[in-house]
Amino acid sequence: MQQHKIARLWVVVALASRLDRVAPSANNGQGCDALAKAGVRKLATKLPHSAGVSAVRKVLRGLFALILLPVLVAGCGGTITITLPGGSGAPGTPPGAVSGSAPPKVAAKVAARAAARAAPVAKALALPVGYARLYSPAAHAFRFSTMGEPVRRGVTSERFELREGDCGGSDCGTSRARTEIAQDRTVTTARLDRDIWYGWSFYNASMRAVTRDRSLGTVLGQWKLEGDQPSSFRLVQVASGDGDMARCNSAVCTKGGGPGDDVMLELDEMAQAAGWGAAQNKGRICRLFSLEANRGRWVDIVVNTNFGTDKNGYVRVWVNCELRCNYQGQVVSSRAARAASPGPTDRRGIFNSFTERWTKALGATPKPTLVAYYDEFLSGASRAEVDTRMRAAQGLPPVN
Repeated sequence: MQQHKIARLWVVVALASRLDRVAPSANNGQGCDALAKAGVRKLATKLPHSAGVSAVRKVLRGLFALILLPVLVAGCGGTITITLPGGSGAPGTPPGAVSGSAPPKVAAKVAARAAARAAPVAKALALPVGYARLYSPAAHAFRFSTMGEPVRRGVTSERFELREGDCGGSDCGTSRARTEIAQDRTVTTARLDRDIWYGWSFYNASMRAVTRDRSLGTVLGQWKLEGDQPSSFRLVQVASGDGDMARCNSAVCTKGGGPGDDVMLELDEMAQAAGWGAAQNKGRICRLFSLEANRGRWVDIVVNTNFGTDKNGYVRVWVNCELRCNYQGQVVSSRAARAASPGPTDRRGIFNSFTERWTKALGATPKPTLVAYYDEFLSGASRAEVDTRMRAAQGLPPVN
């Protein structure tokens, strides 16, 4: 899980403490209505300013009529009727409105139902602090895990799901589709030409090996500078037989791994800027692990890089404690990209970056649903700070 505290938990505790202080009154709920609205406004003002918390603010405002207002009104002796989204209430009452009257016990039951219905919505909208969703708006695209789902350490993980037809933003109408979360540029600690470590755990729940005509160019994590610039590097699934490591210059590619190891490290921005071809394997410089062989199990990954802008750059990747990539050379080449951003940001999830092969070979045949989990994502100044296995061995707590 994220190293950041999830703002939604703070909100729930704060709301509960405010509810405990509301005194009943015989004003048919009118005073409570005003108090509730004032409380939410004040609470939202107190929330720290960040990209993740802005989402929480929207959740608070959007779910106010479903959760807080009904409970306050019922607690003050008032009576309510709630029109849930997709339901119907009094004539002329819009969805989510509160109106009418009912016995207090009935009102409390209705409020409880409203809260139960709204809770999954709030959870689906919750994000790690400092991150935003890209781009699919579907509720299934991203959420935190629930009981019984895979967790590497602690009690929760991040779940991503990409289905046929999912699209959002600039992906719609193109050969791309994704469910990712993207780090805000204002919170990244990465800088060009500065050493940094990343560690996380990845769980493949559904993805299989693919042939060339079924390849979707699935990206499972990437680091970017800004906007439409290519990724500085990314983890991408290649088709069986793709990637001729034997022909790749050993000064660029790390030898090792087999053709079944279809998740590769790709220096996308360098490959495009420098015109890398077969001698550099088009930027796919290391074989990391096999999705097929690791379906249904956790893979622990550590990356060490400096996002180097000259020959002193480097990227090293360990998979389950084994060094699988040891690249020495320029990592970031675009001067325009270097000037555009304070430092690289991470994106993780599932990103089908190129679906044209599938469409050409299979037409309208639905693409498979892809599901993956991420856990224990950390960045730091040393391997000991971010390596999932080392942290467990040291007795350090999970990152919930």
